[in-house]
Amino acid sequence: MSGVDCAEGQIRWACVTGAEISINGPRATLTQNSKTLLAEILAPSDAEFEVISNAPPTPDERQNAGTHILTITIKATAEKPVAIAADG
Repeated sequence: MSGVDCAEGQIRWACVTGAEISINGPRATLTQNSKTLLAEILAPSDAEFEVISNAPPTPDERQNAGTHILTITIKATAEKPVAIAADG
């Protein structure tokens, strides 16, 4: 489990992966080579996963083909800790 307790400001949790990603509410399923990893946002309850590009800003850089970033970005406060669990 990853967690950040009593932080204030904006927090981003991210995972770079070559797996296929399926998002269902606070859960994400990553599948690659017949293996599965399940990730779940435990807190805060209003956080959502997002899949974003892993491509760099210029074409001169390595383009990271076949990879994506699974992320959540939230405003965290002392009353709103962040916790993410993964199992697989």
